Amino acid sequence: MTPHVAGFRVADICPQPSMRFRHFNTCMTTAGGRYVSNWKIAEDGMLTLNIEVPFNAKANVNLIIRFQLID
Repeated sequence: MTPHVAGFRVADICPQPSMRFRHFNTCMTTAGGRYVSNWKIAEDGMLTLNIEVPFNAKANVNLIIRFQLID
């Protein structure tokens, strides 16, 4: 998570899901409030993404998925 606008009124959130970790939970408390970014990859490959943004704030979420085909 990085500020897109000073004071974290707008944040850039760029989760990077990976089968190596399968899940990741993070939060950041800023002057503008608390941002949360959590993701989980289930056994069937289903990705669940949970983003929380403080009241009166915004976030740009950039999600890049990389995968490898296995024969």
